[in-house]
Amino acid sequence: LSLHDALPIFLNGISYHGLFRASGATFAVFTDYCRASIRLAALAKLPNTYIFTHDSIGVGEDGPTHEPVETITSVRVMPSIDVIRPADPEETAGAFVAAMERTEGPTFLALTRQTVPMLNEIDVKLRREGVRRGGYIAKRESASLELIILSCGSELQHALAAAKELGAGTRVVSMP
Repeated sequence: LSLHDALPIFLNGISYHGLFRASGATFAVFTDYCRASIRLAALAKLPNTYIFTHDSIGVGEDGPTHEPVETITSVRVMPSIDVIRPADPEETAGAFVAAMERTEGPTFLALTRQTVPMLNEIDVKLRREGVRRGGYIAKRESASLELIILSCGSELQHALAAAKELGAGTRVVSMP
């Protein structure tokens, strides 16, 4: 077995033992190797935390082989697993809290390897707690509501930039 094949098997074994909360990390593209073990963890309600990187359509330093655009969707359709895709370090902190609070099944954290800005125009507490609720208004419209942009992960920065261009009637919702 390679590390990518064995990682979720080890996590499941640790969780079945019950003494520790198991977590492990690798590139998101390797989810395909782990799918059966991740699904088993979901069925068995094991509170594993899977940390996968290179989640975006943006080509990072590792090139196009590490941009699994379909992977996140394929994990989201699995029953009994929470998938969280945070946009910046504060949302990531909220995602880790949500993963640790969840005891009835696994959590899949989809993290980017791209450079992302700190979204300091959004309150820190709102970012952290908003992730735990599943979503929050990142930018509220200042005129009559005309458009809502839903976004998550490293693309939230682009949604916020687009809202500035689109005008005062645009709301941006972060849905990690």
